[in-house]
Amino acid sequence: MTSLIRKVWVSVVSRSGSSSGSAHMSNPNPLSDHDRFLQMMYIQTSSTGEFDRIPIDIFMQILKILGPRESARVRAVCKAWKFLVSDNRLWIYFLQNQPEPWDSVFFAETHLRSGYPLQVFPSQMHDLSFMHIYGQREEAPGALIIDGGSGYCKYGWSKYSSPSGRSATFLEFGNIESPMPSRLRHFFSTICNRMQVKTSTQPIVVSIPLCHYDNTESAKSSRRQLKDAMYSTLFDMNVPAVCAVNQATLALFAARRTSGVVVNVGFHQTSVVPILHGKVMHKVGVEVVGMGALKLTGFLRDRMQQNNIHFDSLYTVRTLKEARLSKRYEIIDALPYLLEADETVVVFPARLEKELYGLLPPSISSGIRVLPPPYGTDSAWYGGKLVSNVISAVVDKSFVYVGIISVRPAKK
Repeated sequence: MTSLIRKVWVSVVSRSGSSSGSAHMSNPNPLSDHDRFLQMMYIQTSSTGEFDRIPIDIFMQILKILGPRESARVRAVCKAWKFLVSDNRLWIYFLQNQPEPWDSVFFAETHLRSGYPLQVFPSQMHDLSFMHIYGQREEAPGALIIDGGSGYCKYGWSKYSSPSGRSATFLEFGNIESPMPSRLRHFFSTICNRMQVKTSTQPIVVSIPLCHYDNTESAKSSRRQLKDAMYSTLFDMNVPAVCAVNQATLALFAARRTSGVVVNVGFHQTSVVPILHGKVMHKVGVEVVGMGALKLTGFLRDRMQQNNIHFDSLYTVRTLKEARLSKRYEIIDALPYLLEADETVVVFPARLEKELYGLLPPSISSGIRVLPPPYGTDSAWYGGKLVSNVISAVVDKSFVYVGIISVRPAKK
């Protein structure tokens, strides 16, 4: 992994003018001083009759109580009120009181709204109209999000706070990383039936499994073939819009980053994926280790059998691993760590960060932060949830990709 990080560092610093769009952004001033000055001058030169007696801060509090819909209607009364209602601070307040966390909304609007290729420098807050953003998010149709891996699949509505269902992909559908239309059609149609939706009515956001890692022409062709098979299958099912994004990229988006190195502990193997501005750096290289959750479950079963505890099903051992395995211990440097088993192998962020600092020179390790997955094994699904609210583009059925979304227009 350290060799991969060295390669990533060399690649990034060699790009002239490149800058990571993943820096954590604090809430900047929503209006520039000049804009605020113009706003105050405009309001002072406008008259609203008897309402001129109401202080602006009290008026804004009234708008907050009225809510977004009534506030939008107030804009039609006069130009002065239209100006006040358009204030970013008011609509930021409304967005902050939505079920979706504000920091995720802010990240999506400043980093992902422009589509792919992602902007090197994210949009500044005073360049955005959060009133329009609020309206766009309200009008965005609910999308079906499908995160299908080689082990388990998570699916659900983008308007929900968490996945609606899960299934064992390897048991029900086999290897969905193989671009077989019949297998993919069975996979997608089964999930749509379980969600009780018509495929012709809902857009779908789907994760692309981590496979065919190399930068060879053969691997590139295999990745393209898998993506095209997904698009073809879903469009043949009359899905109106399809967005397919790499699984590691979605997990990175869930952590509110567009650049980084994703350590993905999968069902069969663990992969280390470098990503720059939302794009997997295949030229740098993706490292793969043949150790995943399945081997850990098998190892746990062997240890239990050595203690005369026998289970016929790996599923039972997996359930015990996720629900019961908890051990506090002392590592070499005498720092306590807590291991809580879940659906995959748990990575210790603090421990990994400490080891990277010891293995890499200060010029590279300085500034490295190891972040735990914000939503655990559901991180890629939540990344799809972020993407579903901001993407928009239309192309025809010939699969000419515009950004990270392909849409088939309705038949005339």
